[in-house]
Amino acid sequence: MPTNPEIREQQALINSIVRYEEFTRAVYCADLVMVLWEHREEEDGLRAEDLAELIYKGKSTKDAKTSKATKDDANNPPDSQRSMRVLCGEVRRKLWRYSGSDEGMSQKWCCVLPEATRGMGYKLQFINQWGLPGLSGAFWQAHRDDGRRPIIVYSEPLFFRDEAGTRVFRWFDVNLDETTRDDALQMLKSKHQEVKTEELYPSYQYVLSGETNARQAIREWFDDAAGMRVEEHNGRRINSSVISATSPILLGNPHSNRMMRHLLNSAQGKQGKYQVDSEGFGKTSVVGVTDPEELAIARVTGKKIEKGGPITELVDSLGADSYLFGVVTRMPNPYGDGVVTLISAHQTRAVEQMARTLVTDKRLQKLQAFGWPSEKPFPGFFQALFAIRVGPVNVDMEAREPELIGFRSYSD
Repeated sequence: MPTNPEIREQQALINSIVRYEEFTRAVYCADLVMVLWEHREEEDGLRAEDLAELIYKGKSTKDAKTSKATKDDANNPPDSQRSMRVLCGEVRRKLWRYSGSDEGMSQKWCCVLPEATRGMGYKLQFINQWGLPGLSGAFWQAHRDDGRRPIIVYSEPLFFRDEAGTRVFRWFDVNLDETTRDDALQMLKSKHQEVKTEELYPSYQYVLSGETNARQAIREWFDDAAGMRVEEHNGRRINSSVISATSPILLGNPHSNRMMRHLLNSAQGKQGKYQVDSEGFGKTSVVGVTDPEELAIARVTGKKIEKGGPITELVDSLGADSYLFGVVTRMPNPYGDGVVTLISAHQTRAVEQMARTLVTDKRLQKLQAFGWPSEKPFPGFFQALFAIRVGPVNVDMEAREPELIGFRSYSD
């Protein structure tokens, strides 16, 4: 049960919510929020029929008829327009939009309305945005500190289609964000002289499935744990002004995510000792492999790495039961305040599995024995190096949970 100061803070939040434009235009939505707040101590929440009795047959109907609200559907009586469950869904969406507004982002508390479950009714839930829960909350907290707005930046790689449009081709080492046909074909020919380019045309038709799943996992975590919707941006179309004004989470690799490439080439990014290679596809470089890292690589992959000087290359292998490598980088935002997080690997399934781990407390708990930090706040500038085991190679490559190889912190 919240303490008295928390109740006062949450009451102030409710007052701000019902004054928000989306609620002033929707009398029934505002009434629903107030009724749920007044019955916040109901352990099992309120059933839809109870809410309908309290809202539609009480003062709200009279207020709705005499209000100067605009023609928002939520102002219309439910017997002709919508059921109580639909109204609850509308309130849920409005609360999400409020939490993503500038006003909502600045609040300590976030208010959400979860779906009703069997045996339970509707009940407001309050989330402390300044203290997100669990190990996953410790990791993502930096993206919510000081009212920062997290966004997800994904890749849209360059494909080539044939003239008939019946075949599509992709070369991992050929990427241009904005291009003419001549420039794209010239780059393709310079790297793959054997390719007949006469009937090929550059196109941006697809996003990568592993990144799509990673986006969904991160978005759902912020929905549930932070009570807010996270915007998604195409890395091919984003610029530094957006990065400076937000707290970005980037997915992919430096080949196909232009903004990730720029961030890793910044002064802060170059400090990182783990680098997903932006030239050699499938290669991850480690500067100054430590003894614990060497032992961890041998433990995970069953192979002793070959040290070739100050930089050691780890190479992805796509065979069954082989390993891919990926890097998670948290660094100060070089274009503004706050931080950026980069989840990078050459293979899209590795990106997906790292993202799923970062939003799952049970997975993170397993990694603590191998150096994953448990303290709060999380380090402001660090990298984690992962090995991701490939599963059976059938129609699509599958990947297992990432295993931690190394964790390094840096000074800001």
